[in-house]
Amino acid sequence: MVRKFTMNHKIYVIDTSYLLELYKVPGFSTPSSYTKIKDKFKSAIENAFQLHVPFPCILEFGNHIADVKNGKARKTLGEQFSKAIKSSIEESSPWIISPLDERLFVQKCELFSNVFLPHRLSLTDTFVIQEAKRLKDKYKSFKYNVHIWTKDENMKAREPDNEPDAFLG
Repeated sequence: MVRKFTMNHKIYVIDTSYLLELYKVPGFSTPSSYTKIKDKFKSAIENAFQLHVPFPCILEFGNHIADVKNGKARKTLGEQFSKAIKSSIEESSPWIISPLDERLFVQKCELFSNVFLPHRLSLTDTFVIQEAKRLKDKYKSFKYNVHIWTKDENMKAREPDNEPDAFLG
C-alpha cells in the first residue's frame, strides 16, 4: 500500500489499550470508548496518517484475547486479529508493525528497569514510548507530529508531541 504524506502528516503509535477498544474485547472495552477510538482510527486512515503498533503490543493483545472466557468470541477475535496482522505485514495496512530490533532490545530492557519501571510503566509501555521517540527522530526533518494512542495517562504524558484531541477513556 502506498501512503500519501502531507505537510500536516501525523504518526500514531498504538498501545494495547486502544487495540482492546477497537476490537471490543470483553472486559477491556466499553461502548462509548469503542465509538470514540473507532472514529479516531477512521479519521487517521482517511487522512493517510501512519499507524504503528509495536511488536510487544501484538503479544500483549494476543494474551488478552486468550483470556476471553467465551470460546466463540475468543475464536472470532483471534481470527480478526490474525487477518489484521497478515494484512499489516503484507500491505502495511491497517497499521505498520514496528519490528523488534534485537540490537536495541537490551537497551530498551535497561530503560525499562532503570527509568520506566519506577514510574509503574510496563515493558510494553517502554517499547511504545521508545517507538514514538524513534519515529519522531526519524521524521524530524519533515516536522511530523508523533502521538501515542493510549488510555494510560502516565504513558500519554511521554508522547513526543501533545495531541490536542487526545482520548484517554
